Amino acid sequence: RRMLGKKTILWTHGITKNMSVLSRYIRLAICYISSGVITYNQKGLEALADLGVKENKLFNSNNTIFVAGLHENKIKIKFSKRHRITYMGRLVENKEVEKLLSAFSVLTKSSDYKNYILTIIGDGERLTFLKSLAKEKDLLNSIDFRGKIIEEEKIQEILSETIFTVSPGFIG
Repeated sequence: RRMLGKKTILWTHGITKNMSVLSRYIRLAICYISSGVITYNQKGLEALADLGVKENKLFNSNNTIFVAGLHENKIKIKFSKRHRITYMGRLVENKEVEKLLSAFSVLTKSSDYKNYILTIIGDGERLTFLKSLAKEKDLLNSIDFRGKIIEEEKIQEILSETIFTVSPGFIG
């Protein structure tokens, strides 16, 4: 790509401790020759800078979504209705959403949290499994499976009632 005059931007977690030596070497080599590197967090950026990747081509972009209107105060947070925990993402194995269902099951056994709702926004190969797990854990009345949502207004409405979002497994 470089020989063709095309830029390549790498978006990565950086170099992690659990990577093999070969994986680290290859990832670092790709970082050196890329036009730019975006990391999911500041720690990843700093690790690459410490390993000699030029700082002028390192950028940090926390793994998040931009919700238009949030910074312009167009979204009204419903503080009295904030009883929702939300997961947004694909329903695939490496996202480990079943861990979230297990944790939510424990949480809602406490009287302080029995009225909380877990909203799952997304679709994927694990949807049927997660619904059966919710049934097995007697959570069908507490979990709101919304499916894939791409309309910003619908996401804004859900987030206005959300206390926090959760990503139990792999992010990215």
